[in-house]
Amino acid sequence: MVIYWQEKHIPWGGRVVQQFKEKPAEKVARAYLQAGNCYWNAGMFVWTVSAIEKALASYAPEVFKPFEILDNPAADLCESLDKFYPDLKKISIDFAVMEKADNIYCLAAPFDWDDVGSWLAIERHHPHDAEANVSVGQTRFLDAQNNTVFDADGRMTAVLGLKDIVVVHTKDATLVCHKGSVEKIKSLLKILPDELK
Repeated sequence: MVIYWQEKHIPWGGRVVQQFKEKPAEKVARAYLQAGNCYWNAGMFVWTVSAIEKALASYAPEVFKPFEILDNPAADLCESLDKFYPDLKKISIDFAVMEKADNIYCLAAPFDWDDVGSWLAIERHHPHDAEANVSVGQTRFLDAQNNTVFDADGRMTAVLGLKDIVVVHTKDATLVCHKGSVEKIKSLLKILPDELK
């Protein structure tokens, strides 16, 4: 997510956004960064309820319209969500609103940030052993390199003869995948039983 900003500053140190571009191609992203007048957005947005309602109604009415029923005091929120949510268009706020809005401001964040939405982020926040393996939970590695194991419940996981593998234990399931495939986990979720999603 790339944000172009104008030279015009606003009182609290922010900048007026000229353009918001979600997931540009690598070549385009590199050109943006070399231009020197853009930031990489961490996906943290702040708005009032009335502002985001107005934006959704303007830029993504197919997403906003079902929620108009929530203005009805007699409407049951859970029933309404059960009825409308499954059929809502699946689109991120970045594409639905941010790329279209003309009243965006940005502020440079003076802190480190990481996309912990990926299992590979675990590696950046936990120590490695001599073979570049990372683990959360009880793990033993033998003839294994560059693996990541996560089990917050503390079960023992033994990894033998593997390289570049991610293992994630939850109370309901275990994921084992190659690091090169972690971005496909959403596709995998589509074929899992509903109770595991």
